[in-house]
Amino acid sequence: MKKQKLIYLLLVSYICAFSGFAQITDTIHEKNQKDILSVKKMIIPATLITSGIILRTPAWRNQLLDFKNQLFGASFSTKVDDYIQYIPIIQTLGGKSIGIESKHGYKQMITNQIISNAISAAVVHGLKNSVKDLRPDGSANNSFPSGHAATAFTNAMIQYLEYKDSNKWYAASGFLFATATGVLRVANTRHWQAMLLRAQE
Repeated sequence: MKKQKLIYLLLVSYICAFSGFAQITDTIHEKNQKDILSVKKMIIPATLITSGIILRTPAWRNQLLDFKNQLFGASFSTKVDDYIQYIPIIQTLGGKSIGIESKHGYKQMITNQIISNAISAAVVHGLKNSVKDLRPDGSANNSFPSGHAATAFTNAMIQYLEYKDSNKWYAASGFLFATATGVLRVANTRHWQAMLLRAQE
């Protein structure tokens, strides 16, 4: 009987010793891999923010304003940007209704939009009130950041996250309207080009 218990104990010890080799790889190693990937993800935002800061100098601002006037004309004016900023919201809700598979149901989509837009609006208005950047047309001290562009890009990202697994082209289409919103804000002399570079990320 003692011999059986000893064999059983050795067998259990043997199995337990080797089961340690079957465990998941050390999570510290995985974390390092994720850190490397997150550094790569920061390259584009860091480049845009740095470019926005460099282009904020008065000399660059004047050159870019002259370029904008040559491209669009000094008296260019449109209200299209007031409306197309909301197209990604319509696309997010409309995609599901035309049969494109979404990640969430309508209730969760609407909840995501309300929460995301509330956070975005709070950040935008907080920055506008603290930065007090003069608009290129001289009309007010609330140029940075663009509320229109923030609304458009916030909702374009929601649209992308909602549909990226089922239809990448439809998912990314909101960014076309968001970019057009930003470009038209600059064309309307409501925002500086450098501001849009910083606001995209």
